[in-house]
Amino acid sequence: MKAHWLLVLAFCVLALSLVASAQFPAPDTYNNPWYVWCGPAVANRSVTLCGPPDGSSFNPNSEIGVMRVTDTHWPITYTLTINGREIYPEPQHLGTLDMMDTILPLDPSVSGPQQITFKFNDAVGSFYKTFYATYEETPCSTPTTDHAINFCTLTEGQTVMSPVHVGYAINESGSSPYSLIYVDGVRYELFNTGLNITKANQWLMLYPGKHRITVQAHPQGGAFYSQSVNVNVSGPTNVCKPDRTVDPSVTICSLKDGQTVSSPVHVQANAGQPVYFTQIYIDGALNFTDRSKDIDTNVALTPGRHRLTVQANGTQGIFKTTIYVNVQ
Repeated sequence: MKAHWLLVLAFCVLALSLVASAQFPAPDTYNNPWYVWCGPAVANRSVTLCGPPDGSSFNPNSEIGVMRVTDTHWPITYTLTINGREIYPEPQHLGTLDMMDTILPLDPSVSGPQQITFKFNDAVGSFYKTFYATYEETPCSTPTTDHAINFCTLTEGQTVMSPVHVGYAINESGSSPYSLIYVDGVRYELFNTGLNITKANQWLMLYPGKHRITVQAHPQGGAFYSQSVNVNVSGPTNVCKPDRTVDPSVTICSLKDGQTVSSPVHVQANAGQPVYFTQIYIDGALNFTDRSKDIDTNVALTPGRHRLTVQANGTQGIFKTTIYVNVQ
């Protein structure tokens, strides 16, 4: 059984939340970490860092990063060191879900790149993921005029890759100003935006497609003002986005009910929330299990009509989607 672990590193002390595509109508779309897209590591016992990029700079008080761990030797624990300093007094457990959060306290007194190392321990030994990041409040200069936003990291119509770099600085003379970020009109609450936050330097994990990113400033007792840019996030075209019209639910992206296919049958699905495992049943019999909210596999089937069910077992119980396929 191949286990994909999506490890979310919450570089802040706020409640964990993340992003998704504008195609999700649910109001909590951008406030839930399990809607993020992060491609799996290609080899067993390896890690893919999805964001922020290795060598980037960010404000550690307002950043969330994502890495994905592939390991068949579950259970897994990990430790974290920054500049050689142990962060946790004892190993942390990934647990039974495919996501978790942890705090990443960069040292604000250190100029230049800081070394961040995760050591993963499984049933057969240890493996590591090391990357570098620099503490920087914002790459943007503060505007010279009052009640103004300098959103300096993106330009209108720009084509970018995920994670998307969002940096800004606000000049606001009013007392206790605060700032907010919206993506496609939905508040994006993963960052420590809020009271007295007028600078940001962070990376947004976004599904491929077109997105509108807005920085909004709120002076206390005054009218808010904002600055927006529209960007096109490039990426793989075969990403399976969970459908948020029904919650909880499993979205099967690669097949339609009643479709005629050839064996092996490509099954790509997404549960869109934390799960203990996701399974494929063929005609009522268990065929495949993975410890991940999203699966992408091929299933060998004999010719004829088959009932295919993708079932997830998570914090909201067991939920599933069933379709029929005709194998020629």
